[in-house]
Amino acid sequence: IISRVTNDTEAVRELFVSVMAIFVQNIVYMIGILIALFILQPKLALLCICLLPLLALIIAVFRRYSSLAYSEIRLRLSEMNGMINEMIQGMSIVQAFRRERAVQE
Repeated sequence: IISRVTNDTEAVRELFVSVMAIFVQNIVYMIGILIALFILQPKLALLCICLLPLLALIIAVFRRYSSLAYSEIRLRLSEMNGMINEMIQGMSIVQAFRRERAVQE
């Protein structure tokens, strides 16, 4: 449970510190680029705006598959940390039954 809470808290922190900052920065860049493009080449700007739904579709598909993979990674990390914690706490029992090699594997 502690491992899961720690990892989830770290994931939320990472979301707000890195992902949100980059997301806001990139949105500002896109708006600035589109404004400059409308000033310089309105036809090209309209073409770029027409491609935004395709970009949104690609993002949605990526988000779906990456969230599945990310949840699997978090689950395995939680299981691994739990197992390591159990082995450290039960080290004397592992040593008493001479199971160091099996635990190491």
